[in-house]
Amino acid sequence: MVIQKLDDYFFKISSGDLTIGINPISKQSKKKETRFGADIALIQLRHPDFNGEELMKSKGKETVVAKGPGEYEVRDVFIKGYRVPTKYDKSVSHGTMYSLVLENANLLFCGPIFDKQVSEEASEELYQANIIFVPVNGDNVMEAVEAATFVKKFSPQYIVPLTGEKKAAEAFFKSFGQEPTYEDKLTLKKKDFMTEATKVVALKQA
Repeated sequence: MVIQKLDDYFFKISSGDLTIGINPISKQSKKKETRFGADIALIQLRHPDFNGEELMKSKGKETVVAKGPGEYEVRDVFIKGYRVPTKYDKSVSHGTMYSLVLENANLLFCGPIFDKQVSEEASEELYQANIIFVPVNGDNVMEAVEAATFVKKFSPQYIVPLTGEKKAAEAFFKSFGQEPTYEDKLTLKKKDFMTEATKVVALKQA
């Protein structure tokens, strides 16, 4: 499994011949768009910075798009979506937290949540997560220290802070007593999840 960061909330995941796009940026956004063919696209917010599903489609490939809470199964990838509160761009009141099981690992994408009070069902899913992607910027999402407090109790093997701000990322690392680690991409195999330790990894924007 290879995970690449294309923007704060925009990720590309590759697993064999399977490609997943998380929060593709649309043509209507002021941010830089990126096009690639995806088998699965997960949309966490109905906002131009997140819902560019049209850029995930390519000829000869069917793209399954998840746009909200519910359960989905695509090519042995199991996906669950949970409604969560958000204040993104001061125009969106709720979004979707996604859990997906891929290569026997549970990836949990929080999205731009601002409140650590999530539903009981979502909390149970967080406890099952091997990797949690959590916002740490402050300014309508959780700040670094608050995000660290929120995610520590779930004890995943990996935590990826969602931020393009170095100061916020470093504050998050400090909350875990770890030195900042920045990777071009995250390449994971089954053996990488056979540990009880939690590692924080910040991804550089591709």
